[in-house]
Amino acid sequence: MARPALGVGVIRHGQISTAGHKSGVGFVARCRVNDGTKVHSVTAHGLSAAEATEALLTKLESWTPPKRKRAAAVGPDGEPLGAEVDTDIERVGVDTTLGDAVRLWLAEVSADPELRLQTRDYWRRVARQTVLKDETFSAKLVSRLTAGDAARFIARVKRTTPGQARKARSMLKLVMAMAVLDGDIPHNVILDTPRVSRGKKKVQALTHEEFHEFRAALRAWREASIGRGGSPRDPSFLVTDVTEALAATGLRINELLGLRPQDLDLDGDKPTATVRGTLVSVTGHGITWQEAPKTESGARCLTLPALGVAAFRRQLELNSSDDFVFTTSTGAPVSEHNITRVFRAARPAALNFVTPHTFRRSVATWLKAADATAAATAQLGHSSEAVTEEFYIQQQTRGTVDNSVLLQSILEHPRQG
Repeated sequence: MARPALGVGVIRHGQISTAGHKSGVGFVARCRVNDGTKVHSVTAHGLSAAEATEALLTKLESWTPPKRKRAAAVGPDGEPLGAEVDTDIERVGVDTTLGDAVRLWLAEVSADPELRLQTRDYWRRVARQTVLKDETFSAKLVSRLTAGDAARFIARVKRTTPGQARKARSMLKLVMAMAVLDGDIPHNVILDTPRVSRGKKKVQALTHEEFHEFRAALRAWREASIGRGGSPRDPSFLVTDVTEALAATGLRINELLGLRPQDLDLDGDKPTATVRGTLVSVTGHGITWQEAPKTESGARCLTLPALGVAAFRRQLELNSSDDFVFTTSTGAPVSEHNITRVFRAARPAALNFVTPHTFRRSVATWLKAADATAAATAQLGHSSEAVTEEFYIQQQTRGTVDNSVLLQSILEHPRQG
């Protein structure tokens, strides 16, 4: 005899069946339940068939459908969103935990198409690595959060990961500002917490002699024979040309690696490189090109000294890529981490401070010594001389920045290899 159809729209169970447990001990009672949208199998156990049936009936009295897994959320650019944006609340109230408030704020940030993909990913990463990582702090109610609570949390972050403390405070300030706007929280307590000092690092720049010493070390690394037939490392001259292009331009490493063939004009009376974007690494996207540099003042056109022209020209000839000037052997964009890894392997002990960013500071220092801070500010694409002075040594123009003769005179040295 066929079983009666299970109802739709009301929760009711079908026929109960029992069978011995596969372990050989006790019995299992089983039935099907229709929640109106899906049929579920519900089971219970007992030492006898009757006991298992009774346990199942008791279970059915309070049974509710299991929560369905949500479809993976995605941002405006298709980037996958994780648990850090998973919340059921729509506003911050007196009973909202700090963790849920952060998730709500992240959900709004992640859905904002006017924010850059990199910015949205940045805030999700900060949340994962600070507030959402601390279960005790994120469980606090927003309405009961004090400036002292927040200050102690930020201090704990600073002790373990100093670079995250300022970011955590900035994020909490924005989250609490949203909470205040929702009406139930009267004051943004993060405004009452002490600011986290950036901590001034000593600026280390290469002297002219150190620059040529580093170039020689890279050449030695590149020419070191490895593999069958003694093939040289870096046959495409990628790292050596990246180094000389960094010294010739002062670009951020991802601005340089993000240059495309159409961004270069090497055949004009004054060869140029135009910065229109940058490479970014985003969760779920990998390395991708962002159609905007780090800052508005970062969009600039630089006249190139001969050293930079030679490096760019060789890459265009060796790689023949339509996408980027610098590419891997498969034509993919180059990761800054690969460049940094080679620097660590090749640099002599006396120059163990050298990273790709060192060349940016070095260009600023060279230009400052040879000309003025204004030239360095324009070359690096900073918005003010104060930034250049404080962090790189250290807008002057939005036209073509021409320090090519000055840089060539600084960098000029017989090239070997």
